[in-house]
Amino acid sequence: MAGLLKPQIFSCLNCGASLEISALGSTNTVVCKKCFSSIDVSHPIYKIIKKRDEMLAFEPSIPLGTFGLLKGQKWKVIGFMVREDSTYNVQWREYLLFNPYVGFRFLFEIDDHYSLLQRLNFNPLGGSPDIQTSSFSIDKYGEFKLFNKGQATVKFVVGEFYWQVRVGEKSTIDDYISPPYIFSAESSANEINCTLGEYVSPDEIKAAFGHAKDFKYNQPWTTAQNQPNPHNENFKFNFKTWANSILAVLVIALVSTLIKNKSLIQATSLTDTDFRTANNIYVSPSFPIKGASGNVEVFLSAPVRNQYLEAGVNLVNDSTGENYSTEAGVEYYYGSDYDGSWSEGSTTTNDLISSVPAGTYHLEVETSSNMPSREMTLHLYRHGHMGWNFILIVIFLSFYPLWMTWRRRSFEVSRWENSDFSPYYSYAGDYEDDNSSSGDWE
Repeated sequence: MAGLLKPQIFSCLNCGASLEISALGSTNTVVCKKCFSSIDVSHPIYKIIKKRDEMLAFEPSIPLGTFGLLKGQKWKVIGFMVREDSTYNVQWREYLLFNPYVGFRFLFEIDDHYSLLQRLNFNPLGGSPDIQTSSFSIDKYGEFKLFNKGQATVKFVVGEFYWQVRVGEKSTIDDYISPPYIFSAESSANEINCTLGEYVSPDEIKAAFGHAKDFKYNQPWTTAQNQPNPHNENFKFNFKTWANSILAVLVIALVSTLIKNKSLIQATSLTDTDFRTANNIYVSPSFPIKGASGNVEVFLSAPVRNQYLEAGVNLVNDSTGENYSTEAGVEYYYGSDYDGSWSEGSTTTNDLISSVPAGTYHLEVETSSNMPSREMTLHLYRHGHMGWNFILIVIFLSFYPLWMTWRRRSFEVSRWENSDFSPYYSYAGDYEDDNSSSGDWE
């Protein structure tokens, strides 16, 4: 087991620097970290593929040779490259990770966000780079939506790789996301490579590789394309809580209605004669309202015909003089035209006066109407319907879920703002293990 982990040491054919091969039997190319010359190590006699005495250097955030425990496996960083999409002026970093029992993985870094990817042994797009699709699904990973189509150019490379990678090498990449997963189809010449990856949090990266001497850590401030929406779980929890709360309020309202049966307090029929007073206000005899503090429903009806009637209804407590009032009105219009008969309005209406305590009361009613002779009937009920109260409670309970919905959507908008395929803007499997084995990598 120890022999599998011991790298093979050799000297750079260009500058003589000490180099190593960790993935014996798999590594095809080693790029010298001193002179950046590419060396073909796929044959017993090594040879220089490309000699480069000078090269624009990039410092990896995770140093080559670093071991780290990530997603339950121990990995060694053996290769590092920088690629760029000049069309969108986007640059990213890729690390090649190796474990002799699991194989190779790619650690993708962009804007201080990371994703761990591995090659797929199938192409869900159908096997052709010319396939044009906006979405597709993979079992267990959900629906993937097209996020980006671009061209990647290798800007820098160092370390060992299982293929011959060169600076200037170009490939076409289509990225699809189903957060926290990302699928990439990379095509060059007649070859298509598909990878499936999962977002890795900054804390996981720091825990895995933070022990390295030259490890560089920056807290990301942008939104990654496949970063999990942090508001999803809260949204689901709060939506469930909101739904349960609404259901509870509805049950309470129904139970309250059943327990507190609506009972008639008083029925009053009024005509023009009843309003012929000094103030044109009808004042009723006193009547009792019994029970604890509760609602009083005012039900108004009037025989309006192409007419209206509005009434100001005041309940006045005889002992305290306290007023409990509401406005109620009816209007009803009808006729006929070339489309036939029509009508609108109603001859009845009702309203609710809340929190009226028990006591002795009288009614004061003031009206306005275009009826030739006013007629109306008022019915007062104790513990009337709680519809308006229920609506107010629903509105109050909906504030926080609506706010969470807005935050959740804002995060998605920020995720897609750099994509040409954003749904928010108008423009517009199984893993392949290279080498699998049981046991721990010690």
